[in-house]
Amino acid sequence: MTRHLMIVLAILFVFTSAYAAENDVSWNKVDRSWVGTETMTFDLNSGSLVNVSRFAGDVKIVGENRDDILLTITFSADRRLDQEDAQSKYDDLRPTIIAVNDELKIEGPERRFNWNSKHGWIELTLHTPKSLNIEAGVSGGDIVIETIEGEFDLSTSGGDADLKGTKGPLLVSSSGGDIEIIGHQGFQDLSASGGDVNLRETSGEINVSSSGGDVEFLQVSGKLKVSASGGDVLLEEINAKRLRVDSSGGSIDLLNVSIEERAMLSASGGDINTSNTNGSIELSTSGGDIDVDTHSGDILAEGSAGDVMLREINGSLDVDLNAGTLLASLSKSAGNDFTWDVAVSSGDAIISIPESAKVDLVARVHNGGGVESIRSDFPLTTKKRGHSVTANGEINGGGASIHITVGGGDIRIKKI
Repeated sequence: MTRHLMIVLAILFVFTSAYAAENDVSWNKVDRSWVGTETMTFDLNSGSLVNVSRFAGDVKIVGENRDDILLTITFSADRRLDQEDAQSKYDDLRPTIIAVNDELKIEGPERRFNWNSKHGWIELTLHTPKSLNIEAGVSGGDIVIETIEGEFDLSTSGGDADLKGTKGPLLVSSSGGDIEIIGHQGFQDLSASGGDVNLRETSGEINVSSSGGDVEFLQVSGKLKVSASGGDVLLEEINAKRLRVDSSGGSIDLLNVSIEERAMLSASGGDINTSNTNGSIELSTSGGDIDVDTHSGDILAEGSAGDVMLREINGSLDVDLNAGTLLASLSKSAGNDFTWDVAVSSGDAIISIPESAKVDLVARVHNGGGVESIRSDFPLTTKKRGHSVTANGEINGGGASIHITVGGGDIRIKKI
C-alpha cells in the first residue's frame, strides 16, 4: 500500500466518522415533546482516549465487557417545536464526532445556546471497554462515569460529576455543581466551587478543595488533604495514613477515624469535633471550640477565644488555650507513660483523673486570688507566693506527669 493511498484512506475514515449516521435520527413523541436518538459504533481499542469538549449537556460513560464504543446521542426538544424544527435544532446542536488513532473526539458547536428555554436538552451516552482514558469538559450538564479504569481529567460548569467503581488518576473540577465519588481507587485531585464534595468507599492519595460547599468522606482511606472555605467537613469511618484538614468559616467533624502517622486539623471561625479517634493529632481553632470525645494517642491543641473539651483521653496532651475554658479527662485505660502539659492564659481548667491513676501532678495559677484558686479531690500540697498559687502531689505514688498552668482563672481537679 502506497503512502498516498494510506493518507487518502485515513482522510476518508475521519470524514466518515465525523459525519457518521447524521441522517439516521429516530424521532418519537414522548410526553408531548419530540425526542431524537442517534446511535453509532466505533472500533477503538481498550485503553483508547475519549475526549469530550465544549459540550453543553449531560455525558454518561459506562464501562462494559466489550471491544468497541457504542455512542448514543439523545435530543429532547422543547414542546413548542414540531418535528421539523426539532430536527433543525438538533443539527445545530449536534457535536462533531471524529474517531482516529485510538481517540474518539466529541466536540460541541462553537455557538452558544439558551438550552432550557428555546431548544431542548442534548445527552451523550457511551458504552465502552472498561479500560479507557477520559478527558471531558461539560457546560451546564452532568458527567457520569461508571466501572472504568484509566486516567480521568474532568471539568463541569453548572453540573455535577458522579463517578462509581472507577480506578486510576482522577482530576475533577466543578463550578456550581457537586462532586460524588463512590468506590474509586487511585490518586484524586478534586476542586469544587459552589458545590458539595462527597466521597464514599474510596482509597488513594486524595486532595480536595472546596469553596462554598460541604465536604463529606465515608469509608475513605489513604493520604487525605481537605481545604474548605465556607462549608463544613465531615469525615466518618476513615483510615488515613496522613490527614490534613483546613477549614475557613465551617466546622470539622471526625467520627471513627484512625490515623497511622499524623493528623492536622485547623478551623477558622468554626468548631472542631471528634469522636472515637486514634493516632497523633494536632488541633487548632480561631474563634471556635474544640470537642474531643474518646481518643487514643497524642494530642496537640491550640485554641483562641473558644473552649477546649477533651474527654476520655488515652495519650499525651499539649494544650495552649488563649481565652476559654479547658475541660480534660483521663481515660481509665490510660497507662503511666504519658505527659500532660496544659496552659490556659485566661480562663478555667477542669481536669478529671481516675481514682486509681498514678500521676505526678503540678498545678499553678499565676494571678490567683488565694489558695482556693486550686481545688482538688486528691491530696495536694498548696503554696501561695505573691499572686501565684502552686499545688503539687504524687497521686497513688506518682507516675505519669500532668502539668497545669492558668494565667487568670481557677483550676479544678476532679476524681472520677
